[in-house]
Amino acid sequence: MPEPVVIKCAERETTFKLFEPEWHARNNSLQYFTASLQGVNVSATSRIYAFRSDSIIVFFETLAKKWKDGEVPTQWWSPERALSLIAECDSLGHISLIVLLAPDCYCHWQLKATLALEAGQLDGIVTQVKRFWTQPAEG
Repeated sequence: MPEPVVIKCAERETTFKLFEPEWHARNNSLQYFTASLQGVNVSATSRIYAFRSDSIIVFFETLAKKWKDGEVPTQWWSPERALSLIAECDSLGHISLIVLLAPDCYCHWQLKATLALEAGQLDGIVTQVKRFWTQPAEG
């Protein structure tokens, strides 16, 4: 099983985590994963439908390559939109990842957190996300 993706806010005790991947038996694609968002005195966890969600890799790759230019991917969301990510950069080089997490696509509430990221974190995040979305070989 791949290591979880763990993204920590550079300024506060807030952590966004992707873990517990579930693979489709026939086509070896990621079918579900669990996402959690934890901060001081608040947390939420949700099982996320992941069909064709590997575009998250491109989202983070583009963020890592283009944050200096301010040309970041604006948004990524899971197929049922229970998880949404929004990237923002300003002219001073501040990078923000806004995470919106709902228990499912039919819920009327969601937990929102803004994680301040440092440029030095981005390549490591890309590596984690690529590993997570790659099914381990049967052994």
